[in-house]
Amino acid sequence: MRPAQIVTAAGEIGIPITAALDMRMRYLFGLMEGWKEFISGRTSEIPALTYPAIQKQIEALHRYESDPNPKGKITDDMIATAKEYPIEKVIDFDKRGNAMAFCHVDKNPSLSWYKAANKAHCWSCSRSFDTIEVLRQRDGMSFISAVKELQ
Repeated sequence: MRPAQIVTAAGEIGIPITAALDMRMRYLFGLMEGWKEFISGRTSEIPALTYPAIQKQIEALHRYESDPNPKGKITDDMIATAKEYPIEKVIDFDKRGNAMAFCHVDKNPSLSWYKAANKAHCWSCSRSFDTIEVLRQRDGMSFISAVKELQ
């Protein structure tokens, strides 16, 4: 998996890029441990990747970490800014703080606004949304596109 793919995957599942990189590193180090076990004869199970491929992945991740914001990518600060974007600017709430849900067919307003948390909650389907999730669910945007839109 290339660093750009890790960034994309992190965006798609809604986790910080650094967390995705940490998970990938743990996975790769686990594979290295698997090879050590195989080579020493403690297991007969062959790890999925070859050692040179693991080294190549680790080097690529180190290069990515030295440039955490390659052109066109999002940062943790951008994600934080997007989550702070006022949700009332992306959802039309009435005077009581209710709106028609966009996540299912709605005859009566079932979406409530929680101003202090900057979130909306649908009482019909028990789902909560921040501004990024609103754009992802309602407008079909990817995580990265939604974050960029909310800057």
